[in-house]
Amino acid sequence: MFQRKINSFIGFSGIFLFLQTSCADANIKKPDLALPVQSQAVHVSGDQTQIPAQEVERPPSIPEAGNYGLNEIALNPSRYDWHDMDQFYREEMPRHKGMPYYENLQAEFFALLVKAHHFLEKADQASIAFYAEELMAREYFLDYKITQSFFRALSGYWEADKIKAFAKEEYQKNQAFIEQHYADQPEVQAERKETLRTFLQPFM
Repeated sequence: MFQRKINSFIGFSGIFLFLQTSCADANIKKPDLALPVQSQAVHVSGDQTQIPAQEVERPPSIPEAGNYGLNEIALNPSRYDWHDMDQFYREEMPRHKGMPYYENLQAEFFALLVKAHHFLEKADQASIAFYAEELMAREYFLDYKITQSFFRALSGYWEADKIKAFAKEEYQKNQAFIEQHYADQPEVQAERKETLRTFLQPFM
């Protein structure tokens, strides 16, 4: 059903070009998980920290054959909105569960949903809560700015204790990831832990 709505396919490199331009405008880098093998520097503003790029293990990248229609939505925000993203997630994403690139594809989806389609400003809170729980179900998620934005959007909708519990869980999962993957780089590990703390501690 969804694929019939997609009339053209744009090369896979386009999504990275889109994210580089749109995310640069917002002073936010693409999520670490959206990239294969090499992590990217985390660039944030205000009270947020910049961290140098380091080599760490990542899930396999999305096949270069395409990103299954996500490009079409991302590069045409005047034609598509968060409802189309929601339809893509519910109809197309389940077909890729279990594939080695699924985590990367899902991370790309979250970045586009929040940054390109302004989901948190436009969607109803029940839909926001659904995607918050999808995000929290991941083993780890390195774009702490997105996680923080979900918590802020759900303040007043979720009980404070629920947000606190989710924030603690996210903090623990991501801290474990940092400790595992930066064990031999103490300075980088300390910087990443501080960034994680900056984003999530206010909710814990």
